[in-house]
Amino acid sequence: MGHYPENSINDIWEGSELNKLRTHIENEDFSLGCNYCKEQLTSLNFSSFLALNFDYLPLSQYPTLMEFELSTACNLECIMCTPTDIGKARNNPHMTSPYDDAFVEQLIPFIPHLYQAKFFGGEPLIIPVYYKIWEQIVALNPACLTLIQTNATVLTDKAKALFEQGFFEFSVSIDSFKKETYESIRKNANFGKTMENFEYLLNYCRRKRSYIGISVCPIQQNRFELAEIVQKANELNVKVNFNSVWYPESCTLWKWDADKLLETYDYLSSVPLTWETMVQKNNIKHFKDLLNQIYNWYLELK
Repeated sequence: MGHYPENSINDIWEGSELNKLRTHIENEDFSLGCNYCKEQLTSLNFSSFLALNFDYLPLSQYPTLMEFELSTACNLECIMCTPTDIGKARNNPHMTSPYDDAFVEQLIPFIPHLYQAKFFGGEPLIIPVYYKIWEQIVALNPACLTLIQTNATVLTDKAKALFEQGFFEFSVSIDSFKKETYESIRKNANFGKTMENFEYLLNYCRRKRSYIGISVCPIQQNRFELAEIVQKANELNVKVNFNSVWYPESCTLWKWDADKLLETYDYLSSVPLTWETMVQKNNIKHFKDLLNQIYNWYLELK
């Protein structure tokens, strides 16, 4: 769509490339970069269909949602992730981010119109430019729903102070509630510290009546624990979402061994799950949609 700083945020928003994408989507053409959504549709995994994430947004001449993924800097080395900026920086200590104070200034006309802003990493809570953007959101549009996708391994006093000034939401990456499995997937993480920080964020969101959810990467290493994660989320009455993990081959369920996929499907299908609230009911629906996807992958391989 464009590149900063060669193109300004406003030029990208009003540019020909973005208009071209809009036209393609209006004509149900997913070929300009929406292939993952197409795959989720054809494999019947509707709950993970990313386009659903935008259906609730109000319409405006300005963006009402902005998603920021400005750095891959992370304190972990998860087995399903590509090498992070931490690893790259070992070979290039002079590496700098293009997202400077001028970038933050360009956001200022857009921030008052935002209904929601989402922040991804790497790990957002160690990315300095995000703090500058959060300060602007708190000052210009404190009612904006500010969602942070976090591994919850780092929680500073500076972050907590900003949370109190705004309306923050959290999607916490937890791939297992068992210490051994969790730490084998989330390399460099401490399970006990993560659970402590998760408890803080859970209490914050209950007090603020804001959203908190659990984001799970279904992979080979935690496949038999996925139903347990749903049960834990239901006990807490928080939403659980399943990411689609396409790579690497050592982790992904996609195009894996057919017999193992069937074994995974059969086991997960046999676990009894009950619900009382709408959150719990939706969690079970998301889980069943994940099972649909696993079974369809099995059929494709067979």
